[in-house]
Amino acid sequence: MATWIEPTETKIPEALIRYLDGDILLARALVHRGVKDEASARAFFEPEASPPAESLQGIQEAVDLIEGVIQAGKRLLIWGDFDVDGQTATTVLVSALRQRGANVAYHIPIREVESHGVHVATLKRYIDAGVDLLITCDTGITAHDAVGYAKSSGVHTILTDHHTPPELLPPADVIINPKLHPDSHHASFQLAGVGVAFKLAEALLRSAPAPGDAASLLDLVALGTVADVVPLVQDNRRLVRQGLEILRDTQRLGLLTLMELAELDPKGVTENHISYAIAPRLNALGRLADANPIVEFLTTADAVKARIFAAEIEGLNYRRKLITEQIYHAAQRQIQDNPSLLKYSALVLAHPQWHAGIIGIVASRLAEYYRKPVILISAPAGQLGRGSARSIDGINILEAIASQRRLLAGYGGHALAAGVSLPPENIPAFRKGLSEAIDQQSDQEKVVDALRIDGYLDFSELSAELVMAIQKLAPFGAGNPPVTLAARNLKVDSAAWIGRLEEHRLVRVVDPNGATQDVLWWQSSEFDLPDGMFDLAFTVTHTNYRGRPEIQLQWIDYRTPEAGALELSQQKQQRRILDFRSLPNPGAMLEKLIGDMDCAVWCEGLAKPPVQCSSRQNLQHHEALVIYTPPPSRDVLLAVIETVAPQTLILMAEPAGLETKEAFLKRLSGLAKYAIHHKGGKADILSLCSACAQTEWVIRTGLDWLQARGLIDYETIAENQVHFKTGSGKSLATLPEIDKKLTALLDETNAFRNFYLTADVQSLV
Repeated sequence: MATWIEPTETKIPEALIRYLDGDILLARALVHRGVKDEASARAFFEPEASPPAESLQGIQEAVDLIEGVIQAGKRLLIWGDFDVDGQTATTVLVSALRQRGANVAYHIPIREVESHGVHVATLKRYIDAGVDLLITCDTGITAHDAVGYAKSSGVHTILTDHHTPPELLPPADVIINPKLHPDSHHASFQLAGVGVAFKLAEALLRSAPAPGDAASLLDLVALGTVADVVPLVQDNRRLVRQGLEILRDTQRLGLLTLMELAELDPKGVTENHISYAIAPRLNALGRLADANPIVEFLTTADAVKARIFAAEIEGLNYRRKLITEQIYHAAQRQIQDNPSLLKYSALVLAHPQWHAGIIGIVASRLAEYYRKPVILISAPAGQLGRGSARSIDGINILEAIASQRRLLAGYGGHALAAGVSLPPENIPAFRKGLSEAIDQQSDQEKVVDALRIDGYLDFSELSAELVMAIQKLAPFGAGNPPVTLAARNLKVDSAAWIGRLEEHRLVRVVDPNGATQDVLWWQSSEFDLPDGMFDLAFTVTHTNYRGRPEIQLQWIDYRTPEAGALELSQQKQQRRILDFRSLPNPGAMLEKLIGDMDCAVWCEGLAKPPVQCSSRQNLQHHEALVIYTPPPSRDVLLAVIETVAPQTLILMAEPAGLETKEAFLKRLSGLAKYAIHHKGGKADILSLCSACAQTEWVIRTGLDWLQARGLIDYETIAENQVHFKTGSGKSLATLPEIDKKLTALLDETNAFRNFYLTADVQSLV
């Protein structure tokens, strides 16, 4: 629970109030952001054009060097990074160079193999293959060895990066980094990596005989800038505002498909959707797999390729969620077992089995939870530990980390996010030294565990006009926090768990006048609901969920008369769970177990189930539920449990025998042929899911595989209805790609089934 900073009685200039048509709340919010007069407010709401790209040192030299390489017909290599900033920066430069007709290749390091940076061994392969110019994006500012090797090989280098430069710079031909600008207040000083790449692309396209279209790249700039959590001020604010407009009307098939799978309406997409829906999906690719295909995904005009790859990303994102939850709960257990860890000004935790690609996500979540900087370290035995750091406004985590460089093997990043590597035995000393460095930062007391309230209001004062006024301050993010409002003397009326993992709540609160209001409380499974009367801090937005415009409140914090530290607890209603997953012959036990119980038995894919079973589309409420066959996904498992709402849950694990691709395709092909001969070719997708014990995505991809193999032909005739015809017998060129997608999806479902067999019961359900 934060310390609330109450709205002050600071005198607001009359001219500012007049400019805002008398809106005191908006005026106060601007003053809190340092906007204290009409001129600065006008600049905030009506920003001038971005500074010319050439205002960044090295832009013109880079353009000249690139022009020479293009005219000579030589080959360029773009070297990026695997996070969203690096993915989008790579795509921006590749797109601009393709517009200029360049012979361009690109490389994004695979996180588990190469980690961050430019690696000499990989670079050598490209140079041996004939690369003449290396251009980095979102990386390279510390790549002394790689740049030195390129130079010794006769290859020119251009470094574009936004990370803090070292005292000694690499010997590149050109370095473009806004943090080398002598004026730290320059509008482009805090650009993200994709912002720097865009400046170069903009200048390159402007210099073409027929100027190219740089504005079409702004949707990528918005994605990378928001995802990298750089301050949304000055040039970043301008670029993100412009980029969001492009994104809402994007023609990129990859992004359109990704937003469709995320159930986002492109027309209403905001910076919040980037942060919590789009960026996590793209980051899952870089964290768990090879991010190189992202460039083609973001530029393809092939709808089939876009959908196949979007489905792969969706599968990786689901896996990312599972791993994230496992690490998050493990970190919380460390804190519960050793509460003294919270006495430090930075929370530093380590574990040998934590996935290095996921710890950054968990560090962000813990930093928000505990309102202090967090570093999580993956420290396998016998290896250097690799850590991800996330900070809070006002604490420069990179500066604090740099003060402990004697304990580190390497580090890099920026004020709010950084990475470190160090010997595991140095972690205790690093934790202590880092906390001392944070304590010495001058504004420590002003920011840690503090929440500024912009104003109080009653629910009766909420209106669409108020929300529209607040949204004028958007895009919100680091450096421009959302307007935080508060209401007094509320009580909880009711609460319901929401989300696939029931990790969020929809809380209905009631004010002293009897007015009720629903409030979304994200990631609230670890918190108790307030008991008795309380004050609530919240933000307010406008949503258009399923076509219905409405005002949405998001829970930020609460305080009670006895306000104190929140303790971890579990609020979910406990149901009786019987675990028989390890039984060698569950069928024999099943008949004895259910007896005269009011019980539903859920099983799918079995040719001969031991008792009468229900599939997912014909379940009803019962007092007890048996999960007899391992489900293909957590979504399916939780949907089944939610439908039945049992007081007793019985877990078993009889395999359906359809786990291999061959067995699955044989079953699916047989069902399609049966429909052709006995049902006029018609079939229901959900029935196919149940008969094959698979997810809808696997079924639809399996049908695409059968069609591409020439075994069947089919068309969708309604939302969940398909019509089959006999196939041509000829394979299509798309079969290898579809086969790759199907293999990946089956790997995901089998991974969850394996997880189901061994997972702790509480973490499973």
